[in-house]
Amino acid sequence: MSSFLVKLLIALTLVVSPVTDSLAAALQERPGVTVRMGKHQGFIRFVFDMPADFVEKASVTLQQNQFILVELQAPVSFRIGSGDSVSDLSSNEKTVKIGRVGEMKLKERGCIIHIDSIDDLKSFKLQAPSRLIVDAYTQADLSGIDAFGTAPRLYLIDPGHGGYDRGIPAGEKQEKDIVLSVAAELAAAVSREGGKAFLTRKSDRQLSIRERIMLARKRRPSMLVSIHLSSREGITIYSPVTGGDPAKGRGQLGSALSVQIIGLTKRMSQTLSEELRMEVRTERLPLPLLEESGVQAV
Repeated sequence: MSSFLVKLLIALTLVVSPVTDSLAAALQERPGVTVRMGKHQGFIRFVFDMPADFVEKASVTLQQNQFILVELQAPVSFRIGSGDSVSDLSSNEKTVKIGRVGEMKLKERGCIIHIDSIDDLKSFKLQAPSRLIVDAYTQADLSGIDAFGTAPRLYLIDPGHGGYDRGIPAGEKQEKDIVLSVAAELAAAVSREGGKAFLTRKSDRQLSIRERIMLARKRRPSMLVSIHLSSREGITIYSPVTGGDPAKGRGQLGSALSVQIIGLTKRMSQTLSEELRMEVRTERLPLPLLEESGVQAV
């Protein structure tokens, strides 16, 4: 069972989690801002890749010789760049470490960069490509700075059923007990891989769908994984229905993302099928837990 769970985790992490927040950003129709950091002799350079109109109207100020305030014209979705790769930040990641010398706190309309002692600050704007450059000069020890450090991915794992809701029978056991055991092992696997995991329930108790949805909205995980048994052979991955009427809690990801969502679930299915050597199906259903949790969910 542990081997299966680790393979499941790897498949979910590689295929789904890097794009979950870009989907959420698209839902909110926020422009993306990619932040990169570089260490130089005597200063740290921050590069903000963003639309030209945001660069033009951005303001940069230094306060108390330790706080750099970067203000933008409208809410944005931040991403972290490192080398040739770009990582989306989950909604629970509000602070990014800058080695041992400081941190960057992300806001809806900009960020606050905190470095203990800043001797001078320079900023300039580029048009092609459209970038805001911020150089923070400091005498602090920069030897431990290589790249941004981000918070671990947060997973909310939902063992279905519980309490008087037993689910389907599985021999001498009930579905509610089996999925709780699987969820606990999956949470342990997440921790071993450097992530964080929370369970919607840790014991045999009843939770309504509404309570599970509210937990997802409160935790704002990178991903919600709801685990159930089925009388069908193989594995079925259920994902939200895209398109439809968001006002009714249906299709909240938007029809424009339909092709992308379908592609992701297909890749996820292929990865699991190759790893586990069994049939993996994908289906889209308007399940309230998937549609209304406000996070990427399967």
